[in-house]
Amino acid sequence: MSFRRSLSWSAALRDLRADRTAVAAPATLAERVARQQAREESVRAYREARAALARASAQPLASAAGYDRRAIMNLAVAVVREQMAAVTGRSTAP
Repeated sequence: MSFRRSLSWSAALRDLRADRTAVAAPATLAERVARQQAREESVRAYREARAALARASAQPLASAAGYDRRAIMNLAVAVVREQMAAVTGRSTAP
C-alpha cells in the first residue's frame, strides 16, 4: 500500500495566519496618558527612594556609645523602599 499525503498550501497558510498572536489595537489617548503618568510616578517614587537612601547612608551607624538602632533601621527601611521602587515602581506596599 502506498500512502500519499496531499498538502493544501492555501489551507496551511490560512492555519499559520490563524495561529499568529493577535496584535492589540492601538491604545486610546486616555490609555496612553494613563500609562505615561504611571511611568512618571514610578520614576518619581524611585528618585525619592534613592534620595532617602542617600540620606540614610550618610548617618553613622555606630558611635563610641554603641550602635545607633534608629539609624540602622532607617537605613534598612530606605534600602527596602529603594528596592521596591526599582522593582514595582512604588516605594510602599499597595
